[in-house]
Amino acid sequence: MKIRIKECVGNSRIYGEDGSMAGTIEGWPKNGPAREICGTDGNVLYRVRKEKGGCLIENRTKPQIKQEVPISFQYEERAENSGSGKGYGAAVLFRAPLAVKAVIPLAAGDVMVRQNRKREIVLEDQNGRIGRITQIASLTGHEVEWEKTLDVYEAAVVFVVAEYMYHDDDIDVV
Repeated sequence: MKIRIKECVGNSRIYGEDGSMAGTIEGWPKNGPAREICGTDGNVLYRVRKEKGGCLIENRTKPQIKQEVPISFQYEERAENSGSGKGYGAAVLFRAPLAVKAVIPLAAGDVMVRQNRKREIVLEDQNGRIGRITQIASLTGHEVEWEKTLDVYEAAVVFVVAEYMYHDDDIDVV
């Protein structure tokens, strides 16, 4: 399964595997604390809010499912550099910790989102790799590739969480 997410002015559009528009993701990760995943009719199905050290997923699709699910980011552990290592220089002193892992509970089971230093996003379940997100920093479009069949809106939730992980270590200079 492969869905495509294209950035547009004011929102992102979600396209299903057949190429038809399946919904939108309202908001921008840098402009506000929340992004809303909406169906083609405009109804909000999920809201993902950025919080310190993670995010909160609000499920608005099924009342019997837990409505709010907190997602915590796990951060890269850094070895103390005593000067005898690789000597990264002053840039390391100002680098924010990198979010490397988040576990998202979905209807099909828990999905682990992993990010490495090269900014590659890999999706895993308890059995290993099940997909990836390509071109996370691109303004032209992103792809969520999944080995199994998954609800397109849950795939969009995974994308938004991965996007928040990607931007978690951004440093805003004023």
